[in-house]
Amino acid sequence: DHTLWESQAILRHLARQSGKLYGNGAWGAALVDQWLDWFATVLWPPVRLLFLQVFRDKTMTWNDAPARKALEQTDRSLAVLADQLSDHTFIATEELTIADIAVAIGLNRLHGMAAPVEYSENIVSWLDLMRARPGFTVATEAEPDLPGHGARQLAGMA
Repeated sequence: DHTLWESQAILRHLARQSGKLYGNGAWGAALVDQWLDWFATVLWPPVRLLFLQVFRDKTMTWNDAPARKALEQTDRSLAVLADQLSDHTFIATEELTIADIAVAIGLNRLHGMAAPVEYSENIVSWLDLMRARPGFTVATEAEPDLPGHGARQLAGMA
């Protein structure tokens, strides 16, 4: 009987309802929230610009100044993520959380655009781990703007 919109609000709600995927205790949940907010405010905005304007609508090219700026921002964000994954299996905690789900879906879209960005070995390994999960395929196989990209492998992208 309720309507809830915004992907991360939905993820948080489902995690709270199930008692899973939100980290252990208040500190674990805070780390999950930190990475969800980082994704929404730092990584996703330039990726969204690239997706909408370069990939989907083709109102600019990878070489246009706003796209180059977005690519630079994306590379800086990927460096932060690579650093985090240098000594963690998952992003926020040592277990899979909704932060991993949100970021993996966004990076899958970035990869599906064949954006000219650098993927570290840490990111490639982590995203391959995420993409191997059965639920990931279900969540990404029907993206209308990137047909069939869910089956692509990241091997060789590092």
